[in-house]
Amino acid sequence: MTNYLISVSFALVSAFVGMFLPMASTVGPIQKPTNIFLGLVYGLGWFFGGFIANVRSPNVEAFGSTIWPLIVMLMVTYFLGQLLSRYPEKRLAIVVGCIFLLLLIVPGHWVATTSLKYIPTYSSTLIAVY
Repeated sequence: MTNYLISVSFALVSAFVGMFLPMASTVGPIQKPTNIFLGLVYGLGWFFGGFIANVRSPNVEAFGSTIWPLIVMLMVTYFLGQLLSRYPEKRLAIVVGCIFLLLLIVPGHWVATTSLKYIPTYSSTLIAVY
């Protein structure tokens, strides 16, 4: 049970870091903080939905902003819970790795001036659509 509580909390925090944190103007000394990996994972719903229909269609909007993030959070919860259950002796290492993944934040102005600006993150897709 503890393993799934850890995995649910990581899924919720990763959703916040991947989707909503880049929309904040500043967090401490970092202007427009962006986690490229988590932003990409949560942004793929918008990206793939754009191949099927217009990105501004209500179906793509519902898929990219609601359904895909829920699918990702459920998958993260399930697979991380399974990983923690299978290797209880390595729980500390797995949790430290998850925290490290959450802290891989780069400044938004650095992303905007490099080729990383072409990665379809969740926040960059929302900025482009709206």
